[in-house]
Amino acid sequence: MEGFDWNSDEADRYWQELTQTQKSLLVDFLKEIKKIE
Repeated sequence: MEGFDWNSDEADRYWQELTQTQKSLLVDFLKEIKKIE
């Protein structure tokens, strides 16, 4: 995902298309990554 901008309109559209379940899974995944670092 080189050059992927989380603040871009594209990222915002992608986020809006996620279901609530997918969002919570993604958040949990990001939290796990932060724990590892």
